[in-house]
Amino acid sequence: MKKPKAIYYGKIELIPGIICDGYVLDDNTAVMSENGVAGPFGMQRPPLRCIVPKSIKG
Repeated sequence: MKKPKAIYYGKIELIPGIICDGYVLDDNTAVMSENGVAGPFGMQRPPLRCIVPKSIKG
């Protein structure tokens, strides 16, 4: 399976005043980076990984 590639980058305002990095992949899927989501909320990446649903973990 081909690894997706980011083709567009931008900023996303999740809620008023909370802005994070967002990307569109070459299959037109919109995604946010771990650091982009964790940073505005004052979190580090390891705690963020703990809240990912088990069905998504790989």
